[in-house]
Amino acid sequence: MLKFAKMWVILFAILGVMAGCSDDDDNVTPPAPQEKPVLKPSFENPFKVNAEGGEITLAFTVENPVKGGELKASSAAGWILELRAENESIVATILANTAYMERQATIEVEYAYGQEKISQVVDLIQAGLSKPEITAGFEMPVMVEAEGGDVELKFTIKNEVAVGELSATADVDWLTIKPHATDPQILVASVVPNGTQNDRQAKLTVVYKYEAGQVKLPVELVQKKTEPHFTIEILETTADGVRARVTPRDPEMFYVASAVEKNTIDGYESEERYLEDELKYLRQMADIFGETMLQVLDSVGARGTQEIEITTIPSQMECYFFVYGVTYEDNPKVLTPLYKEAFTTK
Repeated sequence: MLKFAKMWVILFAILGVMAGCSDDDDNVTPPAPQEKPVLKPSFENPFKVNAEGGEITLAFTVENPVKGGELKASSAAGWILELRAENESIVATILANTAYMERQATIEVEYAYGQEKISQVVDLIQAGLSKPEITAGFEMPVMVEAEGGDVELKFTIKNEVAVGELSATADVDWLTIKPHATDPQILVASVVPNGTQNDRQAKLTVVYKYEAGQVKLPVELVQKKTEPHFTIEILETTADGVRARVTPRDPEMFYVASAVEKNTIDGYESEERYLEDELKYLRQMADIFGETMLQVLDSVGARGTQEIEITTIPSQMECYFFVYGVTYEDNPKVLTPLYKEAFTTK
Protein backbone atom coordinates (compact mmCIF):
# COMPACT_ATOMS: atom_id res chain seq x y z
CA MET A 1 0.00 0.00 0.00
CA LEU A 2 2.86 2.33 0.81
CA LYS A 3 4.62 1.59 -2.48
CA PHE A 4 1.45 2.35 -4.44
CA ALA A 5 1.10 5.78 -2.74
CA LYS A 6 4.70 6.72 -3.63
CA MET A 7 4.08 5.90 -7.27
CA TRP A 8 1.13 8.27 -7.35
CA VAL A 9 3.22 11.03 -5.85
CA ILE A 10 5.88 10.53 -8.50
CA LEU A 11 3.25 10.42 -11.23
CA PHE A 12 1.61 13.68 -10.14
CA ALA A 13 5.02 15.34 -9.92
CA ILE A 14 5.78 14.32 -13.49
CA LEU A 15 2.40 15.53 -14.70
CA GLY A 16 2.90 18.84 -12.90
CA VAL A 17 6.19 19.45 -14.65
CA MET A 18 4.68 18.56 -17.99
CA ALA A 19 1.75 20.86 -17.37
CA GLY A 20 4.12 23.76 -16.69
CA CYS A 21 5.80 23.36 -20.13
CA SER A 22 3.11 24.90 -22.38
CA ASP A 23 3.44 25.87 -26.08
CA ASP A 24 3.52 29.62 -25.12
CA ASP A 25 6.68 29.15 -23.14
CA ASP A 26 8.35 27.58 -26.19
CA ASN A 27 7.69 30.80 -28.38
CA VAL A 28 9.30 33.43 -26.07
CA THR A 29 12.34 35.22 -27.88
CA PRO A 30 15.02 36.78 -25.72
CA PRO A 31 15.80 40.48 -26.45
CA ALA A 32 18.32 41.13 -29.33
CA PRO A 33 21.71 42.53 -28.29
CA GLN A 34 22.36 46.28 -28.97
CA GLU A 35 24.01 46.79 -32.39
CA LYS A 36 27.19 48.82 -32.24
CA PRO A 37 27.01 52.50 -33.27
CA VAL A 38 28.31 53.51 -36.68
CA LEU A 39 29.76 57.00 -37.35
CA LYS A 40 29.24 58.16 -40.93
CA PRO A 41 30.42 61.53 -42.34
CA SER A 42 27.94 63.58 -44.37
CA PHE A 43 30.71 65.27 -46.38
CA GLU A 44 33.50 64.37 -48.73
CA ASN A 45 36.73 63.31 -47.14
CA PRO A 46 39.19 65.04 -47.49
CA PHE A 47 37.33 68.19 -46.49
CA LYS A 48 38.54 71.29 -48.37
CA VAL A 49 38.77 74.76 -46.84
CA ASN A 50 39.52 78.05 -48.59
CA ALA A 51 42.57 80.13 -47.72
CA GLU A 52 40.52 82.68 -45.77
CA GLY A 53 39.56 80.05 -43.20
CA GLY A 54 36.76 80.73 -40.74
CA GLU A 55 34.22 78.45 -39.13
CA ILE A 56 33.50 75.06 -40.71
CA THR A 57 30.99 72.35 -39.83
CA LEU A 58 31.65 68.64 -40.18
CA ALA A 59 28.27 66.93 -40.13
CA PHE A 60 27.96 63.24 -39.17
CA THR A 61 25.25 60.65 -38.89
CA VAL A 62 25.36 58.29 -35.90
CA GLU A 63 23.60 55.05 -36.65
CA ASN A 64 22.50 52.95 -33.66
CA PRO A 65 23.16 55.75 -31.18
CA VAL A 66 23.56 54.82 -27.55
CA LYS A 67 21.91 56.81 -24.83
CA GLY A 68 24.57 58.99 -23.28
CA GLY A 69 26.87 58.68 -26.29
CA GLU A 70 29.07 61.74 -26.87
CA LEU A 71 30.69 63.18 -30.01
CA LYS A 72 34.03 64.96 -29.66
CA ALA A 73 37.08 65.83 -31.76
CA SER A 74 40.74 66.71 -31.47
CA SER A 75 43.58 67.80 -33.75
CA ALA A 76 47.30 68.41 -33.37
CA ALA A 77 47.31 71.23 -35.99
CA GLY A 78 47.85 74.66 -34.48
CA TRP A 79 45.73 76.34 -37.17
CA ILE A 80 42.61 74.36 -36.23
CA LEU A 81 40.93 75.98 -33.24
CA GLU A 82 37.84 75.64 -31.05
CA LEU A 83 36.77 72.13 -31.91
CA ARG A 84 33.35 71.58 -30.38
CA ALA A 85 30.39 69.22 -30.83
CA GLU A 86 26.95 70.48 -31.80
CA ASN A 87 24.35 67.72 -32.07
CA GLU A 88 25.84 65.32 -34.62
CA SER A 89 28.35 67.81 -36.01
CA ILE A 90 31.84 69.04 -35.21
CA VAL A 91 32.37 72.79 -35.53
CA ALA A 92 35.92 74.10 -35.94
CA THR A 93 37.52 77.51 -36.45
CA ILE A 94 40.23 77.52 -39.11
CA LEU A 95 42.90 80.22 -39.18
CA ALA A 96 43.63 81.98 -42.49
CA ASN A 97 46.44 80.49 -44.55
CA THR A 98 48.90 83.31 -45.29
CA ALA A 99 51.17 81.12 -47.43
CA TYR A 100 50.84 80.37 -51.14
CA MET A 101 51.12 76.61 -50.56
CA GLU A 102 48.17 74.52 -49.40
CA ARG A 103 48.43 72.81 -46.02
CA GLN A 104 46.99 69.60 -44.61
CA ALA A 105 45.96 68.30 -41.21
CA THR A 106 43.74 65.66 -39.63
CA ILE A 107 40.90 65.84 -37.16
CA GLU A 108 40.10 62.73 -35.12
CA VAL A 109 36.39 62.51 -34.40
CA GLU A 110 35.19 60.08 -31.67
CA TYR A 111 31.82 58.82 -30.60
CA ALA A 112 32.26 57.58 -27.03
CA TYR A 113 29.68 55.46 -25.21
CA GLY A 114 30.29 53.77 -21.92
CA GLN A 115 33.76 52.25 -21.92
CA GLU A 116 33.85 52.00 -25.70
CA LYS A 117 34.28 54.41 -28.60
CA ILE A 118 34.40 54.52 -32.37
CA SER A 119 36.44 57.02 -34.32
CA GLN A 120 36.71 58.60 -37.75
CA VAL A 121 39.74 60.46 -39.16
CA VAL A 122 38.95 63.52 -41.26
CA ASP A 123 41.61 64.81 -43.65
CA LEU A 124 41.52 68.61 -43.93
CA ILE A 125 43.11 70.46 -46.86
CA GLN A 126 43.30 74.24 -46.74
CA ALA A 127 44.09 76.10 -49.97
CA GLY A 128 47.00 78.53 -50.14
CA LEU A 129 46.74 82.17 -51.10
CA SER A 130 45.97 82.80 -54.76
CA LYS A 131 49.03 84.04 -56.59
CA PRO A 132 48.88 87.55 -58.07
CA GLU A 133 47.95 87.89 -61.73
CA ILE A 134 48.65 90.77 -64.15
CA THR A 135 46.30 91.78 -66.94
CA ALA A 136 46.80 94.67 -69.33
CA GLY A 137 44.22 97.43 -69.37
CA PHE A 138 44.97 98.25 -73.01
CA GLU A 139 45.02 96.64 -76.43
CA MET A 140 48.19 95.07 -77.71
CA PRO A 141 50.38 95.97 -79.40
CA VAL A 142 50.61 99.44 -77.87
CA MET A 143 50.76 101.95 -80.73
CA VAL A 144 52.94 105.03 -80.28
CA GLU A 145 53.18 108.00 -82.64
CA ALA A 146 56.48 108.76 -84.35
CA GLU A 147 56.93 111.86 -82.18
CA GLY A 148 57.17 109.63 -79.09
CA GLY A 149 56.58 111.02 -75.61
CA ASP A 150 55.25 109.50 -72.39
CA VAL A 151 52.81 106.60 -72.73
CA GLU A 152 50.91 105.37 -69.66
CA LEU A 153 50.49 101.60 -69.44
CA LYS A 154 47.66 100.71 -67.05
CA PHE A 155 47.56 97.23 -65.52
CA THR A 156 45.16 95.38 -63.25
CA ILE A 157 46.73 93.23 -60.55
CA LYS A 158 44.47 90.51 -59.21
CA ASN A 159 45.28 89.24 -55.72
CA GLU A 160 47.55 92.22 -55.14
CA VAL A 161 49.71 92.08 -52.03
CA ALA A 162 50.80 94.94 -49.81
CA VAL A 163 54.51 94.64 -50.59
CA GLY A 164 54.19 93.91 -54.32
CA GLU A 165 56.06 96.03 -56.87
CA LEU A 166 55.40 96.52 -60.59
CA SER A 167 58.30 97.12 -62.98
CA ALA A 168 59.32 96.42 -66.57
CA THR A 169 62.33 96.04 -68.84
CA ALA A 170 62.62 96.57 -72.59
CA ASP A 171 64.82 95.08 -75.30
CA VAL A 172 65.53 98.46 -76.97
CA ASP A 173 67.35 101.62 -75.95
CA TRP A 174 64.86 104.12 -77.42
CA LEU A 175 62.47 103.91 -74.52
CA THR A 176 62.74 103.95 -70.74
CA ILE A 177 60.20 102.77 -68.20
CA LYS A 178 59.45 104.31 -64.85
CA PRO A 179 56.69 103.94 -62.22
CA HIS A 180 53.78 106.34 -62.18
CA ALA A 181 54.02 109.15 -59.65
CA THR A 182 50.81 108.21 -57.79
CA ASP A 183 49.31 104.99 -59.20
CA PRO A 184 51.29 101.78 -58.47
CA GLN A 185 49.41 99.92 -61.20
CA ILE A 186 50.62 102.24 -63.97
CA LEU A 187 54.00 102.21 -65.71
CA VAL A 188 55.14 105.13 -67.87
CA ALA A 189 57.09 104.40 -71.06
CA SER A 190 59.09 107.41 -72.25
CA VAL A 191 59.60 106.95 -76.00
CA VAL A 192 62.07 109.01 -78.03
CA PRO A 193 61.02 110.25 -81.50
CA ASN A 194 61.34 107.76 -84.35
CA GLY A 195 63.67 109.35 -86.85
CA THR A 196 63.50 106.40 -89.26
CA GLN A 197 61.22 105.74 -92.17
CA ASN A 198 60.08 102.40 -90.72
CA ASP A 199 57.88 101.31 -87.85
CA ARG A 200 59.89 99.93 -84.95
CA GLN A 201 58.97 97.45 -82.25
CA ALA A 202 59.89 96.91 -78.63
CA LYS A 203 59.22 93.92 -76.39
CA LEU A 204 58.58 94.73 -72.74
CA THR A 205 58.64 92.25 -69.88
CA VAL A 206 56.35 93.48 -67.12
CA VAL A 207 57.11 91.94 -63.73
CA TYR A 208 55.08 91.98 -60.52
CA LYS A 209 57.38 90.98 -57.65
CA TYR A 210 56.08 89.91 -54.25
CA GLU A 211 57.57 88.17 -51.24
CA ALA A 212 56.91 84.66 -52.56
CA GLY A 213 58.02 85.16 -56.15
CA GLN A 214 57.05 87.04 -59.26
CA VAL A 215 54.66 86.92 -62.21
CA LYS A 216 55.40 88.24 -65.69
CA LEU A 217 53.43 89.65 -68.61
CA PRO A 218 54.88 90.26 -72.10
CA VAL A 219 53.89 93.54 -73.77
CA GLU A 220 54.59 94.58 -77.34
CA LEU A 221 54.97 98.24 -78.28
CA VAL A 222 55.05 99.55 -81.86
CA GLN A 223 56.17 103.06 -82.72
CA LYS A 224 55.00 104.39 -86.06
CA LYS A 225 57.50 105.49 -88.65
CA THR A 226 58.20 109.17 -89.20
CA GLU A 227 55.90 110.53 -91.84
CA PRO A 228 57.60 113.41 -93.67
CA HIS A 229 56.17 116.85 -93.03
CA PHE A 230 56.33 117.47 -96.78
CA THR A 231 56.63 115.56 -100.01
CA ILE A 232 58.16 117.24 -103.07
CA GLU A 233 57.46 116.21 -106.66
CA ILE A 234 59.56 117.76 -109.44
CA LEU A 235 57.01 118.16 -112.23
CA GLU A 236 59.11 119.96 -114.81
CA THR A 237 62.55 121.49 -115.27
CA THR A 238 63.29 124.23 -117.81
CA ALA A 239 66.32 126.24 -118.92
CA ASP A 240 65.57 128.87 -116.29
CA GLY A 241 63.77 127.10 -113.53
CA VAL A 242 61.58 124.37 -112.12
CA ARG A 243 57.95 123.54 -111.40
CA ALA A 244 57.27 121.39 -108.36
CA ARG A 245 54.36 120.20 -106.24
CA VAL A 246 54.53 120.49 -102.45
CA THR A 247 52.17 118.37 -100.30
CA PRO A 248 52.26 119.04 -96.55
CA ARG A 249 51.34 116.35 -94.02
CA ASP A 250 49.40 118.98 -92.10
CA PRO A 251 47.37 121.10 -94.53
CA GLU A 252 47.21 123.90 -91.96
CA MET A 253 50.99 124.22 -91.57
CA PHE A 254 52.50 127.35 -93.09
CA TYR A 255 55.67 126.70 -95.08
CA VAL A 256 58.29 128.41 -97.21
CA ALA A 257 59.32 126.86 -100.54
CA SER A 258 62.04 127.96 -102.95
CA ALA A 259 65.03 126.77 -104.96
CA VAL A 260 68.75 127.40 -104.55
CA GLU A 261 72.02 126.20 -106.02
CA LYS A 262 72.92 122.79 -104.61
CA ASN A 263 76.34 123.92 -103.38
CA THR A 264 74.74 126.61 -101.25
CA ILE A 265 73.06 124.12 -98.92
CA ASP A 266 75.78 121.47 -99.17
CA GLY A 267 78.36 124.04 -98.10
CA TYR A 268 76.80 124.44 -94.64
CA GLU A 269 77.93 122.42 -91.66
CA SER A 270 74.30 121.46 -91.03
CA GLU A 271 70.89 122.05 -92.51
CA GLU A 272 69.79 123.59 -89.22
CA ARG A 273 72.49 126.23 -89.65
CA TYR A 274 71.30 126.89 -93.18
CA LEU A 275 67.74 127.47 -91.94
CA GLU A 276 69.01 130.01 -89.42
CA ASP A 277 70.59 132.00 -92.25
CA GLU A 278 67.47 131.52 -94.37
CA LEU A 279 65.36 133.37 -91.79
CA LYS A 280 68.00 136.11 -91.52
CA TYR A 281 67.84 136.49 -95.30
CA LEU A 282 64.04 136.87 -95.16
CA ARG A 283 64.38 139.57 -92.51
CA GLN A 284 66.92 141.38 -94.67
CA MET A 285 64.47 141.21 -97.58
CA ALA A 286 61.79 142.77 -95.38
CA ASP A 287 64.13 145.61 -94.42
CA ILE A 288 65.27 146.22 -97.99
CA PHE A 289 61.75 146.44 -99.37
CA GLY A 290 60.29 148.13 -96.32
CA GLU A 291 57.85 145.31 -95.64
CA THR A 292 56.83 143.37 -92.56
CA MET A 293 57.89 139.78 -92.10
CA LEU A 294 54.30 138.67 -92.65
CA GLN A 295 54.31 140.39 -96.04
CA VAL A 296 57.54 138.62 -96.98
CA LEU A 297 56.16 135.29 -95.78
CA ASP A 298 53.06 135.81 -97.89
CA SER A 299 55.26 136.21 -100.97
CA VAL A 300 57.35 133.09 -100.42
CA GLY A 301 55.10 130.85 -98.35
CA ALA A 302 51.87 128.90 -98.62
CA ARG A 303 49.52 126.39 -96.98
CA GLY A 304 48.10 123.18 -98.36
CA THR A 305 49.15 121.39 -101.54
CA GLN A 306 50.60 123.82 -104.06
CA GLU A 307 52.29 123.75 -107.46
CA ILE A 308 55.17 126.23 -107.28
CA GLU A 309 57.09 127.53 -110.28
CA ILE A 310 60.45 129.30 -110.08
CA THR A 311 61.95 130.89 -113.24
CA THR A 312 65.04 132.75 -112.02
CA ILE A 313 67.64 129.96 -112.09
CA PRO A 314 70.53 129.84 -114.62
CA SER A 315 70.63 127.05 -117.19
CA GLN A 316 72.34 123.71 -116.45
CA MET A 317 72.66 124.38 -112.73
CA GLU A 318 72.45 121.71 -110.10
CA CYS A 319 69.91 122.89 -107.55
CA TYR A 320 67.70 121.92 -104.65
CA PHE A 321 64.00 122.65 -104.48
CA PHE A 322 63.43 122.99 -100.75
CA VAL A 323 60.64 123.52 -98.24
CA TYR A 324 60.38 123.94 -94.46
CA GLY A 325 57.62 124.77 -92.00
CA VAL A 326 57.60 128.02 -90.03
CA THR A 327 55.31 129.88 -87.69
CA TYR A 328 53.29 132.61 -89.39
CA GLU A 329 54.29 135.62 -87.27
CA ASP A 330 56.50 138.70 -87.27
CA ASN A 331 59.29 136.73 -85.67
CA PRO A 332 58.90 133.32 -87.37
CA LYS A 333 60.38 130.13 -85.95
CA VAL A 334 61.31 127.01 -87.87
CA LEU A 335 58.96 124.10 -87.17
CA THR A 336 60.35 121.26 -89.29
CA PRO A 337 63.60 119.94 -90.75
CA LEU A 338 64.60 121.06 -94.22
CA TYR A 339 63.11 118.93 -97.01
CA LYS A 340 64.82 119.10 -100.39
CA GLU A 341 64.78 117.47 -103.81
CA ALA A 342 67.65 117.79 -106.29
CA PHE A 343 67.15 118.85 -109.93
CA THR A 344 69.20 120.36 -112.77
CA THR A 345 67.93 123.05 -115.09
CA LYS A 346 68.14 122.43 -118.82
